[in-house]
Amino acid sequence: MASAANVVVLVGSLRKESLNRKIANALIALNAAPLKFEFALGHLPLYNQDLDGENPPSPWVTFRQQI
Repeated sequence: MASAANVVVLVGSLRKESLNRKIANALIALNAAPLKFEFALGHLPLYNQDLDGENPPSPWVTFRQQI
């Protein structure tokens, strides 16, 4: 069997009842292909270019690696 492809899901709202999150979860539940889904935005702090130098905040590094 083929290995699972990674899919990063971007949902901009943190709201518990977010319609976009509900749609994303429904699509994930319908998945028939060997895909691995991962949500990527809920943990990011606001972007500040002044902090984006040699040692950016770890959540930014993780997000960039996911993408």
